[in-house]
Amino acid sequence: MKKDKQKLIRMTDEVAGRFDKYSADVKGDSNLTQDEIFEIMLRTCEEQRFANRHPSRTEEIQSFLNDLERIKDKYKASLAMYDSVKNDTEQKCKAELQEKLDVISELVTVNILVRRSRLSGVARATCPD
Repeated sequence: MKKDKQKLIRMTDEVAGRFDKYSADVKGDSNLTQDEIFEIMLRTCEEQRFANRHPSRTEEIQSFLNDLERIKDKYKASLAMYDSVKNDTEQKCKAELQEKLDVISELVTVNILVRRSRLSGVARATCPD
């Protein structure tokens, strides 16, 4: 269980590092929040997909989102291992994992909702009623 947790932490750190690198590229000297940067990242991904430009950046962002999904699934699996645990230390680990899972789930949900709203906007703009 400890080995799984360490692997999960490494994966999370790797994805966070990729997001931080992207953030630094986007942010420059501005004072954008992480949420604003994530929104820019999603918008960039959608714009580039529709314009069919810079496929490598779109692939990079999609890879980041896929990694989030993978990590979310691993957090769910880790949480399942803690279901029968009663001691305080492991309950604390479970709470931390649940918190991280909630954050990742929110990021993924925001991504899906943003995509759906943009896709429906594009459909409305290109398809007559």
